[in-house]
Amino acid sequence: MEKEYNKPKKNNRIITILILLLSVILISCTSGETVNPAETVAENKDVKFDYEKGIGKNTDHFILNWNKLVSEVSTNEETIEFFSLNPNKLRWMDWKRDTLVYQFGNDETALSGFTLNLNINPETEIVYGIEFFAPATKDSIVAEQTKFFFLLLVAISDPELDRDGRESVLSNLGLYESVDTPELMSGSLTKNNINYQLEPLVDNNLLIGITLFVTDKSSTTPS
Repeated sequence: MEKEYNKPKKNNRIITILILLLSVILISCTSGETVNPAETVAENKDVKFDYEKGIGKNTDHFILNWNKLVSEVSTNEETIEFFSLNPNKLRWMDWKRDTLVYQFGNDETALSGFTLNLNINPETEIVYGIEFFAPATKDSIVAEQTKFFFLLLVAISDPELDRDGRESVLSNLGLYESVDTPELMSGSLTKNNINYQLEPLVDNNLLIGITLFVTDKSSTTPS
């Protein structure tokens, strides 16, 4: 029996936090050229991109359309390489084979700290949810990368939204608001049957990063 997916799985999220903490540690130990998407993406809000919704079909479909979207919004080779998904770098989180983990970076030794989890129904091999972590930073380029990733995630989840619509989703989640304590940096929104949830990762009142959860309310999880 299948049930509607309403909330990220608790056990997976505990494991995810451990992996993400490791990613934050690794980012401080790596170096390499940074990519600023603000300098290389299409700015015309009336442009119609030719790709399909990623959630609701298999992993190959998600990867194909994610990479297609990235190549359509940018013509810069470094930007395309950094934000694209390499199928060979996807790894299962554990033996259950219900979550694929992807660490963005230019190569295996230069991790970025950006982590994408694809939640998979092992019975149908369908992607029913997305979890994306971005490390907290004061670096303006990394902040631009974070925003670009979030806009890509909203776009791949709901192709019907235009540029203003995607910006509206992030704004309504509270991404652009200033808060007194990092615990308050959270928000939830459902639009066009897609649920977006923004949550901070906090340790000792220090903001380590933020995670965006995206789920299609019409998708289902295993029983």
